[in-house]
Amino acid sequence: MRSNGRQEIEASEDLKLRRRYGRMNAKCLQAAAQTMVWSEANYGIVEPWDLIRDNLLNLTNSFAPLYPVKSRTTLPWWSSRMKKALIRKRAAWQ
Repeated sequence: MRSNGRQEIEASEDLKLRRRYGRMNAKCLQAAAQTMVWSEANYGIVEPWDLIRDNLLNLTNSFAPLYPVKSRTTLPWWSSRMKKALIRKRAAWQ
């Protein structure tokens, strides 16, 4: 069954995306970096830095996968044990 593209967009808006730098394929990244142009002749100072930045961003976008990060819906210290204790406390005082 096909999913609706609109539903996918709405679902992706709810989740934040982060990069997994630890899951980059280093060999493929290095091979791709060697094929890129890193400096150009007859440029000033700003243009080479822009070229380096753009190359690094392109490599990052290509080789560092994105993964969704869910927002935490409960407090970090809240657990099922805490919930049971609170229920028992309320039941004892009623």
